[in-house]
Amino acid sequence: MAATRIIHEDAEIQVLARPGSSAFTLVTFAGLTDRPGNDFFWGRTAVEKLDLDCIGIVPWRENWYPVESMARAAAAIAAAAKPLRIGYGFSMGGYGVLKHGRRLGLTHALALSPQATIDPTEICTSIGWHLHYQPALHAKMRVVAADLAPWAAVLADPWDGDDGPHMQALSALPVQRVVAPFLGHWTPHFLSRTDVLRRMLDLVLAQDAPGLRRVLRAQRRNSALWSRRLAVAARERGHHALADRLWQDALVRGFRQSWAARDDALAEFARCRRLRAAGRLEEAAQALERGLLRIPRDDVDFLLQAAGVLMTQREPEAAISLYEAAVALKEDSVALHGLSHALTTAGRGEEALDPARRAVAAAPPGNAAALAWLGQLLAHLGRPAEAIPALRAALERDATLAATHRTLIHALVANGQPDEARVWLKIARMACPGEPLLEELAQRLRSPAVVVAALRPAARRSWVRILMRWRSWRRSQA
Repeated sequence: MAATRIIHEDAEIQVLARPGSSAFTLVTFAGLTDRPGNDFFWGRTAVEKLDLDCIGIVPWRENWYPVESMARAAAAIAAAAKPLRIGYGFSMGGYGVLKHGRRLGLTHALALSPQATIDPTEICTSIGWHLHYQPALHAKMRVVAADLAPWAAVLADPWDGDDGPHMQALSALPVQRVVAPFLGHWTPHFLSRTDVLRRMLDLVLAQDAPGLRRVLRAQRRNSALWSRRLAVAARERGHHALADRLWQDALVRGFRQSWAARDDALAEFARCRRLRAAGRLEEAAQALERGLLRIPRDDVDFLLQAAGVLMTQREPEAAISLYEAAVALKEDSVALHGLSHALTTAGRGEEALDPARRAVAAAPPGNAAALAWLGQLLAHLGRPAEAIPALRAALERDATLAATHRTLIHALVANGQPDEARVWLKIARMACPGEPLLEELAQRLRSPAVVVAALRPAARRSWVRILMRWRSWRRSQA
């Protein structure tokens, strides 16, 4: 086996070179969650089996391969690579392949489900890539024509909610589109076999985009994952007989029955959401019921995932049943917290107190979230004296919880402690500088009306008389 060595390293990336017998160098960009270590680079297993000459670029964090760092690495990569160079990457790595094609002297590129940019002012999707955007690091990060290798192919699902907007943006550039319908963000799965990857690389070298599409279609026909993706899409759209046939196909091809039950339940929940949005409430209720019946009741993690989905769909009563099933399996702080939140959302705040207190007892040492929720719930129920100790205890564990600071300050005011509320506000603003929630609260606490509202009845009447006289005097001076 040829020795792999580090040829460049800085605060953002590590670059490795693995000599091989191929006539070209494969330049791979690792994905969002990949990190350097033990000579890792993306695609290493296939590279070793095929004895490919390879440069592997691996990020130290979710950085989307910043331009300055890649410019520093370019000379080392050029010295170690052969003249013929294929860029290959997935998601964040696919972005790197496209953005740095010219910079690294790539002659060809194959980008799987890449982003065009993560600047939220340009493209913002639900998956949250934009949360990693840093203006100083990512200035002018959008992929433009001048960035691309002379021949570049983009393989992605243009109908996927997350990948679709990026595919649309990239389609305006001189790239070869290899459309992968219903694959979502699973495109690497279809190239995971070594022989398939080798065929795809040969087609890239031949600049044969129709050939890439033929290989992808052939892979889909024999894929359990493809049948699964189609079954989910059919179920979401109400084509139940078709969905049942496709699930049978997936199971015959090796897809696990337990996974199929989970995916089918989530597809029914998605169907419920679509029907509610269309005003078809009776059918939505039926889809919700079918989804609940399909959920395996012996898997705590999936019960919590499904309950979370239902909460985002504003179905708290249905979520309560799943949280209760999870708690019955395991007295877990997360499950108890979720149950308490679902009960509160359903308007059953007093019932929510018991699981909230049990969540605090079951939480690991140092956990602040369960205490913060208990305090918030007590404050919501109009019990500020009981809320204050829980909120303080949560902030002793984590002083950066701005919303918890805000709830505590409101509870202190409601409990007739405005002076202490102001003191705590100063502490909160030091712990969370520039936090809008606290800045807004600071303005409100300057108002005499807030002070009056916090006083006990006898003192409040006196303050009201003083305040009215002061306002009358101000009007007379106007």
